[in-house]
Amino acid sequence: FHDCLSLESIQLPDTVTTLGGSIFEDCRQLASISLGAGLAEIPARAFYACSGLEQVVFNSNLTSLGESAFIGCTSLTSLSLPESVTTLGPNVFGGCRSLINFDLPGLVTDIPESAFSGCSSLQSITFSSILERIGTSAFEDCTALDNLVFPTNLTSIGDSAFRDCQSISEVILPKSLTSIEQNAFRNSGIASLTFDDSPAVWGYGVFHSCWNLTTVSLGEGITSIPDD
Repeated sequence: FHDCLSLESIQLPDTVTTLGGSIFEDCRQLASISLGAGLAEIPARAFYACSGLEQVVFNSNLTSLGESAFIGCTSLTSLSLPESVTTLGPNVFGGCRSLINFDLPGLVTDIPESAFSGCSSLQSITFSSILERIGTSAFEDCTALDNLVFPTNLTSIGDSAFRDCQSISEVILPKSLTSIEQNAFRNSGIASLTFDDSPAVWGYGVFHSCWNLTTVSLGEGITSIPDD
C-alpha cells in the first residue's frame, strides 16, 4: 500500500499476523487504522510520513513497534499503547509534532534513540516505573515538554536526550542514576536541578547553556564534575 495517496482508513482482521516494512508509507490521506488481534509487531516504517493519520486503534496483544514506525505522522495528537508493549524502535515517533502527551506502557525498560525527537507539542510523558534507560536524542527538540518525573530505576540518560527542551523547569534526578551522557540537558529551560545522592558519571556539556538555571542541589554521591 506504499504511496496509496487516496487511502483514508483501514481495518485489519484478526487473521493478519504479519505486516511488511513500509507497508503504509506515504499514505498521506490515511486518517485511521484498526489493528487486528493477531498482530504482535508493527514493522519498521509501517506508517512513515502518514501525515493525515489521526487515530490508531491498537490490539491488546501488541508487543513491539519497529524503527521509524510512526515517524512524521504530524496529525497524531494522542496515542494509547496497550500494556502488552515491551519494545519501541529508534525514531518510532520522531517528528510527530502534534502529539501532546504520552503514557509509556509499564513493561518498557528502554526508550531508544530519537524515539520522540522533534515532537514539539509534547507537554508530558509518563514513564514506566521500571524504565532503566533513556537513549540518545530521545526527546531532543521537544520544546513544550515539562513535568518530568523520572522513575527510581532509571540508570542512564543518553547523549542529547533532552537537548533544547526549553519548557523543562525542574529536574530531580534519582539516586539510581549512574550515567548522564554529554549534552543531555544542553540548552534546556531548567531553573531548578536536584541530584538525589546520585553517583552518576557526567559527560561534558550536560547542562551547558541552561540560561534559566538558578538553583542546583548536588547530593553526596557526586564525586566529579567534567568540563563545560
